[in-house]
Amino acid sequence: MVSWLSRALHRIGAPLLLLLPVPTVALLAGGARRRLPVVAACLLVGQAVYTTVVILLGEAVAEWTHQLTAFLREHLLVSTLVCASLIALSRLARAVRGRRTKAD
Repeated sequence: MVSWLSRALHRIGAPLLLLLPVPTVALLAGGARRRLPVVAACLLVGQAVYTTVVILLGEAVAEWTHQLTAFLREHLLVSTLVCASLIALSRLARAVRGRRTKAD
């Protein structure tokens, strides 16, 4: 992943920070000796866009998540049992697949 980010940074440059305003890319930009004012500006704009999108997305799904949490609160025991059963079935299926692979 880091090598892919490094290659993308060399190809695209500091504007990659507009799309991926994360510390890893900022570190690679510093290691690639990108100019600080350009990197700082791209990080500032990228973080502002990222934060705005996350807030708007949160507002868009807020009603749905409130309904989901209210349902889970009302049916706490049943939802816990369903989740535990799904996890147990998943682990059982993985174990069966593992035995079949070893047998072949």
